[in-house]
Amino acid sequence: MVTPNFAILYVDSPERSGAFYASLLGREPVETSPTFAMFVLDKGFKLGLWSRHTVEPAAAAAGGGGELVLAVENAAAVDATHSDWAKRGLKILQTPTDMDFGRTFVALDPDNHRLRVYWRGSAGMSAYWVAVASAGHVRIGRQAGFMQVNHGKAPPLRRIKPGDGIVYYSPSTVLGEKDGLQSFTAIGTVREGEIYQGEMGGGFKPARRDVDWSDAEEAPIKPLLDRLDFTAGKPNWGYQLRFGLFEISEHDFRLIGGTMGAKPAVSAI
Repeated sequence: MVTPNFAILYVDSPERSGAFYASLLGREPVETSPTFAMFVLDKGFKLGLWSRHTVEPAAAAAGGGGELVLAVENAAAVDATHSDWAKRGLKILQTPTDMDFGRTFVALDPDNHRLRVYWRGSAGMSAYWVAVASAGHVRIGRQAGFMQVNHGKAPPLRRIKPGDGIVYYSPSTVLGEKDGLQSFTAIGTVREGEIYQGEMGGGFKPARRDVDWSDAEEAPIKPLLDRLDFTAGKPNWGYQLRFGLFEISEHDFRLIGGTMGAKPAVSAI
């Protein structure tokens, strides 16, 4: 059986591209020369950078004819990596997008090779999510048995499937105010059914999913900061809130639920 374990990209300058990938991958090349550089990645996979001017036999292909694919641990990591790479100045061909195989984005290296970052999702398994909204809005959805995120946009809701666990975190009671609430304000399980449009008046029809909300008390996040996987040891954990929806571990979901005193969810009437 033949098992690929080495990918080589033809580059204009192995020195320049080597520095680019060292910064991007967070590791130094194990081999460098004016014509070649090589990285050893996880599980022994190797990435080589060969000067297009000296490769034999000569190659006519330029960058963009294929992709180097990098898997990350969850959908939030896709968004965070995109934000980091954009700040580094990488050219972005595709912003974070939900596709049939998972969440992904595409950037270019200095030689126009495509770099695809993706998370394949958790097919066949329940996932757990934190959504962000003011407590006032969450309480309306909790009473009526629905959820909406990112000002009513549909694409984020497509990442969620029936059976997934959902927790709402509210930075404040009223949108735009800073009252220091910083609490988990609802927890439940996504119901069977498709995304649909709600009616808010004035032509605003936000995308929604139905949720069986648990009987639970609102709980501040501060006492849990050193116990949650998505916050412990991470002084900048709040950056995830900007996405409006991000995935968390089952451990975090259960810890939050226990802190809120959540009882089994029941369907809203």
